[in-house]
Amino acid sequence: MKTLRTVTSARTAQRNTPETDEMPEVPHLVTGHDASGPWVVRIMAEAPDTALDIVSTMPEEDFKLLPRVEDPDVTRLLAAGRAS
Repeated sequence: MKTLRTVTSARTAQRNTPETDEMPEVPHLVTGHDASGPWVVRIMAEAPDTALDIVSTMPEEDFKLLPRVEDPDVTRLLAAGRAS
């Protein structure tokens, strides 16, 4: 059975710097929800839109291996449907 995963947003995990601008991939935080509730995962990607694509299309067994970000503020906003 396929798990329904909704990906809602992605952003860089930290501000851009001259050093990160030179890196091919940087950490991104991708937010979304599924049957278990809201989640935030960290993934390396070139850009936020790439991070969204990667997380939304990856197999469930790979998605389960992604590191979860335990950020109470983000999780609270996700649960309220206000995270961007």
